[in-house]
Amino acid sequence: MGWGQPVTECRELLAAGIEHINALLKALSTEPDGFWGPHLEACTALVAQATSEMEIRYHAKLRQARERFAETTRRLSETEIAELVSSLSALPTAAPWPLSAPAECPACGHTGFASGRDKSGEYGEVWFLPRHFGCRVCGLRLTQWELDLAGIKGQILNDDEKPDLYWESDFEAY
Repeated sequence: MGWGQPVTECRELLAAGIEHINALLKALSTEPDGFWGPHLEACTALVAQATSEMEIRYHAKLRQARERFAETTRRLSETEIAELVSSLSALPTAAPWPLSAPAECPACGHTGFASGRDKSGEYGEVWFLPRHFGCRVCGLRLTQWELDLAGIKGQILNDDEKPDLYWESDFEAY
């Protein structure tokens, strides 16, 4: 699965698989050491390493986005900044996912968009599953693996509480 991919992406993929299996083991009331046997320590270390690398990249992305926003708005008045933010945060960023929902940007605090897909649940509910985040205001882009760190999680889309979702084509320009 990781053939030709960067080492960090392979590590993230393996860590995600391990975490998924551990969640299944927990649901089955089975201890991980019984399943992983002599590989438990290696699996635990791999997940910790992938998580710390992801956190470092995530915080670097936040810092870069904040610096980009500060540099862009450095010579603008408060009114000009408000107009810029209003115009840039009005539309979702291009993403390969069919749905977008507004979400607060963890870097600049303005409105960005989480994009993802919908999925039917077991009891008739429909879920929005975010896979990407983009903010036009500061330029922050987050991948599926970084969304949990940003607090952008899946949500049920029921008739009582539907967020503003946008359908967008895969070919829209930034």
